[in-house]
Amino acid sequence: MDSSNGSLNHLPRAIAFVDKTEGGGSGAVLLSFEDGVKRVTKLLGNGQDGNGPVQFVLVNELVVARLAAILDAPCPNGRAVWVDEPYVDQARHEVSNLTQARPGPAFGRAWVEGTFSPSADTCREALNRSALAGLIVLYTWTWNTDFKSDHLAVRQADNGGVEVLGLDHGHCFNNNWSDEIREHVPEVLPCNPLDLVVTYRDLQPYLDNLIGLSAGDVMTATSSIPIAWGVGDQARSDVHSPRSWRSKTSRSGTPSCTLMTLGE
Repeated sequence: MDSSNGSLNHLPRAIAFVDKTEGGGSGAVLLSFEDGVKRVTKLLGNGQDGNGPVQFVLVNELVVARLAAILDAPCPNGRAVWVDEPYVDQARHEVSNLTQARPGPAFGRAWVEGTFSPSADTCREALNRSALAGLIVLYTWTWNTDFKSDHLAVRQADNGGVEVLGLDHGHCFNNNWSDEIREHVPEVLPCNPLDLVVTYRDLQPYLDNLIGLSAGDVMTATSSIPIAWGVGDQARSDVHSPRSWRSKTSRSGTPSCTLMTLGE
């Protein structure tokens, strides 16, 4: 989880523009930062949020990155960062849908060297196959409506195998940060190819982790959001209340048979 406490002095600053990235409505760019980390970075005023009063994509990315760390779901580290005008200006010239991008706090996730859109066979053979259940639980909880195989990355592990990671979480929580978040009962969304390779036994530890979360855990994940992103304390409280999950799972084996409901 990122260590920032909400002060802009604690946000790593970009020091170099590296490249534009492929596709994506937000127009993410690859930047190097003063802490030595290269990050895929979604800017303030990105291609999806523009000049809107709330930077929903940035808020969702940050909160889901923190929740993934709490649940130990396999996602790259993500945090709030700071990008100054020279690098924003270069991004505007490189990416056509960043005309409204501006300097300030942005979201950055650690760059993953690898490929995207793995097959079911690749996921099945991945060293972290059972951990992919954590993505299903995370995405169900956070109401991720933009999951697709393109949002899975495959990277080489140190021992020669591969690992699969979940990326791009800008479309979670229904993009409105209102009381609707409290009332929403999660549905098990299709997570192909994950739901072809994950079993009930894989899911259960992550459901147990979720049930065991304290209100303080969730508060930590939803606090210290940059003010410039437009989500105030009241909106953040929408996911602060403790949730209890009940799992009724068919023993036929696959998450597609799983009914998970969320209750107060």
